[in-house]
Amino acid sequence: MTEVRGVGRVIQDALRVYGWTQADLARESGLDTGTISDVVNETRWPRISTQAKIEQALSLDSGTLARAHAGIDVTPADDDDEVLLDLPDEALAGLSKVERDEVYATARAAALKRAREIRSGAQVGLFTVE
Repeated sequence: MTEVRGVGRVIQDALRVYGWTQADLARESGLDTGTISDVVNETRWPRISTQAKIEQALSLDSGTLARAHAGIDVTPADDDDEVLLDLPDEALAGLSKVERDEVYATARAAALKRAREIRSGAQVGLFTVE
């Protein structure tokens, strides 16, 4: 059996950001729940097409899972969320680092979800482009 270094952690972290289960990922990616379970539990290395479906569903950069499998750190830089959510310092005043990270993770998940909806042609949300 091939060792799948870090791939399960990467997927679990992304699932946590979205508040998804493995079943949610299976539905969003069009993959079988058993396949998702095998990849998350690091018992099977997915085909390139399967990797691409998982990465697309989770809005991960193409090749993220392969880099994680190769042992390359794929943790986003700390400043990524600040670019996504540009809030004045006072907006997060009084929050612990964990609480600030939760705010950024929630905003990131919402933005990525909306981007997927827009790509799929969904007219959901506050803005409708005519």
